[in-house]
Amino acid sequence: MGDEFDVDVKARNLFGWGSAAHGQLGTTAGVDLLPVPAELHGFGMAEPVLIAANGFCSVVLTRAGQVFCSRESARQKPRRPPAQEPPPGHADNEDCGCMSCSEPFEFPPIAQLAVGKNFYLALTEHGTVLGWGSNAEVFSEPSAVPSVVKDFNLHRDHIVKIAAGTSYWLALSKDGYAYYFGQVARTCADHQLSTDFLPQKPGKILRLVGQFCIDVSCGADHYAVLTSTGVAYIFGNNEHGQLGIPDDENERTVSRGEDINQAPISCRKCIQFSRIMHYSYIKGTGPVHKEGARRRGLDSDAGDASSGSASPLLVLQKPLGVTRVACGDEHTLLLTSDGSVLAFGNGQRGQLGHCSSGSSSTPVLVRLPQHSARVTALAAGKAHSVALTCDGEVLAWGSGTEGQIGDGDMLDKLIPVSLGRPESWYRGRMRGRSRNAQSVVDQIACGSFHTVCVVMRDSVVAEGSLHEMEVDTEQMPNGQSRESREELTAWARKNSVDALERLSSANWVMKTFGVFGVLPTLDWHSLEEVQQAALTSQGAAPGYTRKAREQFMEEIRNVVGDEHVRSDEIPPEVALMLLIALAVPSTEASCDDLSEVVIRIAQLPKRIALFFVHAAGEMSDSMFEGRVVRPLQLLISSELIQNNRVTDVVMNAARVLVLLFAASLSQRSKDRPHGKLHPSAFHNSTVSASVDLRTDYERWLKHRASKAPSAEADRNGISPGTNDGQEGERKTSGIWDGLSRTERTIFEPWESQSTYEFGGPRRRSILDILAVLFEDAPSRFSFCGVAPFLLNEKSKSRLLRAEAVEEQRHQQFRSLLRPGGLIPLRGGMVMSHSQFCVIHVRRDHVIEDAVNCVQFMAPSDLRKPLRVEFHGEPGVDEGGVRKEFFQILTEKLFSADYGMFIHNEDTNLNWFNRNALDMNEYYLVGLIVGLAMYNNVILDLRFPSLVYSVLLSQKQIDPRSELPSRSPWIRFDNAGAAILALREVFPDHARSLEALLAHEPAEDVEDVFCLSFEVDYDFYGERKSVDLIEDGSSIPVTGENRAEFVIRYSEYILGESIMVQMAAFQSGFLFIMGGGAFLDLLTPSELETLVCGEPSLDFAALKKNCKYEGGYDAESQVVAWFWECLLGEELSLEQKRKFLFFVSGCDRAPVGGLENMKLILQRAGPDTGKLPTSHTCFNVFLLPEYSSREKLLRLLLIAIENAQGFGLQ
Repeated sequence: MGDEFDVDVKARNLFGWGSAAHGQLGTTAGVDLLPVPAELHGFGMAEPVLIAANGFCSVVLTRAGQVFCSRESARQKPRRPPAQEPPPGHADNEDCGCMSCSEPFEFPPIAQLAVGKNFYLALTEHGTVLGWGSNAEVFSEPSAVPSVVKDFNLHRDHIVKIAAGTSYWLALSKDGYAYYFGQVARTCADHQLSTDFLPQKPGKILRLVGQFCIDVSCGADHYAVLTSTGVAYIFGNNEHGQLGIPDDENERTVSRGEDINQAPISCRKCIQFSRIMHYSYIKGTGPVHKEGARRRGLDSDAGDASSGSASPLLVLQKPLGVTRVACGDEHTLLLTSDGSVLAFGNGQRGQLGHCSSGSSSTPVLVRLPQHSARVTALAAGKAHSVALTCDGEVLAWGSGTEGQIGDGDMLDKLIPVSLGRPESWYRGRMRGRSRNAQSVVDQIACGSFHTVCVVMRDSVVAEGSLHEMEVDTEQMPNGQSRESREELTAWARKNSVDALERLSSANWVMKTFGVFGVLPTLDWHSLEEVQQAALTSQGAAPGYTRKAREQFMEEIRNVVGDEHVRSDEIPPEVALMLLIALAVPSTEASCDDLSEVVIRIAQLPKRIALFFVHAAGEMSDSMFEGRVVRPLQLLISSELIQNNRVTDVVMNAARVLVLLFAASLSQRSKDRPHGKLHPSAFHNSTVSASVDLRTDYERWLKHRASKAPSAEADRNGISPGTNDGQEGERKTSGIWDGLSRTERTIFEPWESQSTYEFGGPRRRSILDILAVLFEDAPSRFSFCGVAPFLLNEKSKSRLLRAEAVEEQRHQQFRSLLRPGGLIPLRGGMVMSHSQFCVIHVRRDHVIEDAVNCVQFMAPSDLRKPLRVEFHGEPGVDEGGVRKEFFQILTEKLFSADYGMFIHNEDTNLNWFNRNALDMNEYYLVGLIVGLAMYNNVILDLRFPSLVYSVLLSQKQIDPRSELPSRSPWIRFDNAGAAILALREVFPDHARSLEALLAHEPAEDVEDVFCLSFEVDYDFYGERKSVDLIEDGSSIPVTGENRAEFVIRYSEYILGESIMVQMAAFQSGFLFIMGGGAFLDLLTPSELETLVCGEPSLDFAALKKNCKYEGGYDAESQVVAWFWECLLGEELSLEQKRKFLFFVSGCDRAPVGGLENMKLILQRAGPDTGKLPTSHTCFNVFLLPEYSSREKLLRLLLIAIENAQGFGLQ
């Protein structure tokens, strides 16, 4: 019973173990080591409230307000007033190795303590930091009396947390800012280290501005800061891998102005920076993946090769956030939201806890005991680590030679060992308390070779101790407010001024609306609601004040200033800051404010630009369009109008819109095939109307020519837009620089997202669009090359017409140089018939004659101005005759009797007849479409958008050669995209496949549907079948492979089954239109508009642009009757289309709508019984001055119903 004695247990007791040689445990003289946890009596008799430890020091604050310091640092204890003597009977505890402050501080209550080498810090509950000590690298003047720290005006901020290292310390403010003071890694002082990583003077850590910091921990010469999004940023010395940066990048020293890859390799002890997240994987020993800011390429095993604990990282299962950080002297510990513990750095004494004495520069999983509960807190010393679990258990591992493990055997531990619960540490009978009563650890701290902790008895456990902190795996990492969206909105409406001020702080926005994920993002819907509530509340200003706006901009400048903007080390949260800056309205903001934000975004490095695109894609549609896209469009328009030229602001704004356009496309889905916004939302009328697009186009062509490997390669279809050629691979390969494996998993789908609903330009993927932006230098800027989506269809139509006219003149000029090019006539020379592309046809044999004409023409002849002559009909073709020619030809080619195309009554679209055998006629159709587009003639075609995507594709097949086994145009990444494409062409097939995918249970699919991987079709009465995969007829469709069946079925129906017909059609079209680069400017929908015109008819717009001649004006009675009939209900839509065909030769509106059609209404004499007539070449409508409205309507209907041919039938 000698080891049992009575102990009067206080509400809190101080325990410790490990080395006591320097008095750090307050033991009596001669006691240099405590191998197991023991109660410490050398720090006074009052209850301990706060503790701190570092190196060989321990500091304790008691409830009586006394601060006790260990003997090693007793000379820096808080000094009592010199006139006062210690109270009687209260002497300094010299014999127990500690000294105490005789009087409580005359300051507000203390909330936290921190200790470094010869300096001490105390944080008051009012957010003030007190400091004292003799460390000249921390304090400018030694002081034994605690005083308020005023460096960098720190007293202006409310500080909520502090931490101290060897000769530096950190502070976190209430607003989430992190401050740095002192010096780290003096071993690198002779190197020119970049202040991107560590400030050279006290102040904010600029790398973390815009991120709400919630925790901090300091090691000897490295430190970690935890943000509300669950990301740990680690700065400092990486000699032992304690920053979590891989070994192959450990030797880099980053100097200002130097490229990372060219930095000197002169010192392994270099100041660096890493950004660490945590992921769990389906396979492997545990969640062991990390993401560093410097990583390149793919990760391999997460652990060090010597650890024996690493396993291949395979499928990303779920992102998890970091919730606690702890820095030892040469290693780092992370606690994740699922209770796992990660470690990296020096592991020679087992402090990494992964069953090995090997070090690791990448996070490894600490092998916690299987029976242990969730870990809730961490601490680390020089070479040992400690963890607390939610049920009060204490775990320790690492170096044990000084007893710092606490299990009594003085040996190193490679995996965590349990020290039991605190009640087992009390030796002997505890007076007034049951032996079964529970105690928990409230605080724990580690010095170099010792550990101290505060133990609370069960009566105060419920006051918020560490072991009871339950970590919310879904909410804890994102740091969002616990208030509901409704409560937050109500608060903003009631406190609009305060809300607007807080919304101007990037840190507060990140804290309140930050959402944790693989990449950081915001709850944009909640942010929009709160913004709207604050802006529309009574008494609130209609926008942010200039001061608030400037505060926000200052935060952005701090992070992405000129000296930082090109560094790939910028944290991804900067993308969110810049996006928020675009969406922040301001009553006093000028274009200069928006211009600055635009410049910052346009100059972002590739990696952060990708994060910006991802974050923008997560925005709500209304905020994306109204607060981001539209203001940028207005900025471009105002700059062009004011300066009448393309300024730097315009170029930068256009580059930002490229990122936003990519963000919109990244959100394409079954319900939103165009993405967040329709492409027309990005059209800018000012750019389309005021920019010299011809010059812009030529600048782009010159730039293309300088980059093209050869003209032959371009003719063979090798373009930067394809993902199959080496050029395409080269173009997008640089985008991956700086991305970790996990980040690549997010952006890799963008590389293959070139499905039919986007298709062009030239089936470019999202990454192809961004690659153009990253490669083009500002000096080579052109709208056609960088942002063709800003140009509307009308401007592209003008550009096409200008290009065609120039080519036609070029071909005519070449003809002049040939023999017979000029015919001498009296009075001069005229061009011969060969100066035009003349097609002479008979009206009853238009297809046969057209084929005979064009099949023998050279390409140069087809590119001359087109003239059409109908046999036996007088008239000169000034445009109207060729319009009629194309109209008649397309009607016959697409008729059901001709058999080339199948018309679907449900969709009113035409599709290729797979059983048609004459490929020359499909070639003719493609040629006719190309000729019409080249000669500015609108066609009435009914093709699905998939056809226009194929026409824009650079992948071209010769229909006369051996065809590939699979279509090169139609490839689907998933079943959803396949059904979306199929629905437009064959909606009944799509519905059947949707039923197949939706059927439950999946086990019954084979028996219910009785399908195999084959397709049956009718070939002129004969039933044939085709295998979709090898031996497909014997492979049943099951619940497991039904998605693959949907993909292969859709690819076959839309691709392989009509591949030869599609190839001939595409060849004919590209024979006319494939010679230049114009098609690269178009999307499938724009190509359809240029070919077919606008489908909607606004005759009111036609009336506004109508001109009157021959005695008519807008007030004439006959004119009024005419518009009443045309705009009223007397005429059906089909009859109105016939009228349009009667006056223009086409029943479709031109590009831009009827407002771009110039109709001339001319008086054709007095009242008569003659019908109205027209000149379709010039859109002239000749209308007699009829005596009544009824007569006008009757004769107009007769005219438009019999309007085919030169003269009436």
